[in-house]
Amino acid sequence: IEKRNQNPGSTMTDAELEKELKPIKQIMKSLNPKNLLKLKRVDNGDGPSIGNGIHVEAIHEKIEPPRDGVRYLHIRESHGCFSAGVFVFPPGYEIPLHNHPGMTVLSLVLYGSLKVKTFDIIDDANDDNEDEEKIIKKENDGRYKNHNGCNTGCKVAKLLLPRYFTRNCHPPSKLDTTKPSYLPEGSLHTYENQTTEIKSPTLTELYPHKGNVHHFMAGPHGAAVLDVLVPPYDASEDRDCTFYQRSQEVKCEWDDAEKKYKVWLLPIDQPSWFQCLSGTYMNFCDRDNNGNQDEYSDEKNDEEDDEGDVQMDR
Repeated sequence: IEKRNQNPGSTMTDAELEKELKPIKQIMKSLNPKNLLKLKRVDNGDGPSIGNGIHVEAIHEKIEPPRDGVRYLHIRESHGCFSAGVFVFPPGYEIPLHNHPGMTVLSLVLYGSLKVKTFDIIDDANDDNEDEEKIIKKENDGRYKNHNGCNTGCKVAKLLLPRYFTRNCHPPSKLDTTKPSYLPEGSLHTYENQTTEIKSPTLTELYPHKGNVHHFMAGPHGAAVLDVLVPPYDASEDRDCTFYQRSQEVKCEWDDAEKKYKVWLLPIDQPSWFQCLSGTYMNFCDRDNNGNQDEYSDEKNDEEDDEGDVQMDR
């Protein structure tokens, strides 16, 4: 996403980001999951739903090579801008509570259902212009940059899952000026949102503060979720992934204005039970920069894609 700006150095609010991403959301909502994933319809209802009373066969057992756990199918990556891919959940599987530092993520449920728990990051720095949590900035050259002025780069998106979902990293938080001294460095002060259930074709959004920390658990038929990350994870640009757990040591506080509880989230190592590996599925694969996503929209019929398979990361 690139845009000229008349106010060099100004930061983007969640509301501004939401406006900028509206065209992407419209494209995502136009996608036909059955065409996108070459899904096979089932008539007995014994399978995940894609909405409108249509049920399909889940694909988690069709991803190569066979592995247990949540799987990831990469679609496309644009350097320094975004990455897109599909998370495939077997029934009841989870992605633990984790953050998206300075990032915006759009998630479209392609099939099935999930329970989602989210937390809003509280800006205890009170809009300090040097607040490092506000990663995305608009500079006078019209490009979004991170807090230290460097262009927001990213590694090849195929490496995203093995790299960022197997690291034990606790980056320090710059928003912990009110943090109790006995909490670990990197703890997040947050508003706790209610657990919700989302079903296909729901599209959800998270922003640098709003809903930025979340946890997913798939329903009884599993789920597939198309994620668009703006910008992608990149540890070199202070956008690494950290796992969290809710603090039991600090008493939660009720905020009358927000109608939510304030809670602290503590950074933890990756849970030992969790794994998420990239894989290949049929000829679902990377899209080049000239790829035309319209073949997957509601107006098109199923078509075979002749592009090559995604390389496995491990």
